Order: sequence, then structure tokens, then C-alpha cells
Amino acid sequence: EVTERAQIPWLTLSYADSLTSRGFKYIFQSSPTANMQAVESLPTLIDLAKSATGKAPKTIGLIGDNTASPVNFLRPLREPGGLDKYGMKAVVDETYTPPLSDATTLMQRVRSTRPDMLLYITTTISDLKLGLDKMHEFHIDKGVVPVIGSGGANGAPEVLKNVSPD
Repeated sequence: EVTERAQIPWLTLSYADSLTSRGFKYIFQSSPTANMQAVESLPTLIDLAKSATGKAPKTIGLIGDNTASPVNFLRPLREPGGLDKYGMKAVVDETYTPPLSDATTLMQRVRSTRPDMLLYITTTISDLKLGLDKMHEFHIDKGVVPVIGSGGANGAPEVLKNVSPD
């Protein structure tokens, strides 16, 4: 709002749709927003899950934290008709506030509903670690449920220092 009032152009790498969808004239998005990434990537993610299991997924688990990027990434999937276009239904749909102190409840829901694929969208390495550790403990990561992660934490080198390669 400050740069808009001052008419200063602002180039952003932010994934949050809330920055660029407000009608400002002086902000420019240089990368796809989280919303757009979700819509554009879902067909490929479905194909990945299908290649892992041999069948097209009909159910999905959505778990993400309540920060801007995961909220905006999962929004178009949660909206009416979002998953319907792909013949899918969310059997797990959870939003949590980071940092997680324990991922047991989240992953128990995944284990009990066995979605055909899981989107686990985290923004912190600690939340990623807790979720992956619990998936491993519950044997969710053994090809039972294809898990797809998104966010900078997934590619951080620190992950291998904190999570077993298994």
C-alpha cells in the first residue's frame, strides 16, 4: 500500500495472490502465484500419482499450514468445483498453524482415510520433518499413499540433515 500510494513500481517474487489481486497498478508479479501453480500443476500431480499406483486418484488429502503460500495454493482445490473437474474428492482437508508440535493427528487422518494421493504443503523444515517422520512411522510413505510436497522447505539442504533419507 505504501509503494502504491507513492507510485513506486514494485517487482515481487511472492507467491501470495493477496498481493497482486488487489488491483494495484504499481506491483508486478514475476513468478506464477500459488493459486496459478496449483491449477496448472494439478494435472501433472495426478499423472505422477497415477504412475506410482497404476490408477487415477479419486481421493486426495490436503494438508497445509496457514501461511500465505499454502493457503493460496490449496484455495482453488478447496473451492466448489475445484477438485470435481478431475473427478476427485478431498477425504482429508486440514490447515494447521506452524510450528507443529506433533503431526500424529494429521497423519492418523491420512492413515485412516487412505487418500489416493496427499498434498503436504509446509513452509518450515521442522513441520516437514515432523510430518515425514510420522508418515514413516505409520508406513504412509511406503508407496501406500503418493505424497507430494510443495514449498521451499522441501528442497532445503537442511532437510537431509534433519530427516533420514529413507
